[in-house]
Amino acid sequence: TQALTTADFLASQGKTVEFFCDEFTPGYRIDNIDSNIRWPLFQRLFRERVKINTNSVVKEIKGSDVTVANTLTGEERVVSGIDTVVYCCGDRENNALYLALKGKVDDLRIIGDAAGPRKLVQATADGARVGREI
Repeated sequence: TQALTTADFLASQGKTVEFFCDEFTPGYRIDNIDSNIRWPLFQRLFRERVKINTNSVVKEIKGSDVTVANTLTGEERVVSGIDTVVYCCGDRENNALYLALKGKVDDLRIIGDAAGPRKLVQATADGARVGREI
């Protein structure tokens, strides 16, 4: 989901975006609960003309050239003229702010990805739960 939403953000900023995904169906991990996110996200990606390459892995980044390979055929191709590469790989918590404030704030709660990698719906539920508790 992070890779697709990053592509969406960059495209919304007027950037030309080419998306590479090693999966056959990008975004398949967006489950039924998050399905109301999937449709509008892909509508925006296609409207912004994001080029989506499935079954593709980045093999090499050299200057402004990116070599990608098809995971099914092994066929490689070079995409030239790239000025920025964003590489998304896995989830990781980001709790630095929580740790910096721990012991300094009377009522400190940890929610969302600060508590651990989770989906948007879970992070939103965390925020709603803590909001009701406060």
